[in-house]
Amino acid sequence: MEKSVSERRRRFLKKLGVGAALLGLGSQLPVPKVFGEEPTVVVDPKTFVETASYLLFKSGSAFCGKDGSNGEIIQKSDALSLFQYVESAVPENSKIAIRQADYVMSRKWVPTKKLRLHGEGLYTRILPDGAFDALDPTNLALFNVVWRDQYGVDHDASFDPNMFEEALHAKTPHIYNVTLTSADTEYSQALPDGTKKFSVQERDDNAFRLAFETGKVAAPAEPYLPLESQTYYEDGVYTSGVTLYLASSVADSHIVIIAWT
Repeated sequence: MEKSVSERRRRFLKKLGVGAALLGLGSQLPVPKVFGEEPTVVVDPKTFVETASYLLFKSGSAFCGKDGSNGEIIQKSDALSLFQYVESAVPENSKIAIRQADYVMSRKWVPTKKLRLHGEGLYTRILPDGAFDALDPTNLALFNVVWRDQYGVDHDASFDPNMFEEALHAKTPHIYNVTLTSADTEYSQALPDGTKKFSVQERDDNAFRLAFETGKVAAPAEPYLPLESQTYYEDGVYTSGVTLYLASSVADSHIVIIAWT
């Protein structure tokens, strides 16, 4: 049976006339998959099959590229060298598939060819190791790739809302009850990493103060947010290492925090 399946696959490949490694996009969330150690055909009935000239990935500390036409793998010691090598090896408008990982650039990558970079979502990141843009996007069409600029701002490039719907939508609520036992005293509550939305309110409508850094709410000091008989709400975020700092001038105030991941 295994031999028969392989034969059918080879016949199907021949009919399609596809000689490059193929990337199947769609049904496995939150990220697409590249199947097989050798170039192969993946048919996703929900979407389509498309060729990729190169597949980039990390293996330990090495940065690797797999040639879509012959399966040959090259290794580079740093991310910039890998991207520059692949740019020089492929024709204009080639598609480059990138496995999720952090690709840290030693200096800004400025591609002179027009290329299409297809990542695997929020954790396919091209980052600088200093105060500079990781890349110049002028000649790049970016899909499901995050790149960081000189100011530390991450740019989420062309996420497909259908492919990443499940990953981007919040599913699990977390409720935290924080009692501010003493007046004008700082209390804190960490949000779970990956929080996509959250709300903060005082159960008895007492006024309270909220900040995202310590030392700002016990004795009010900017930046902090004074809140009274209202709910603080954030949506469309994706938190990592965020802590809420809280205080009230009313002892035994009760704060309710709802975070969704």
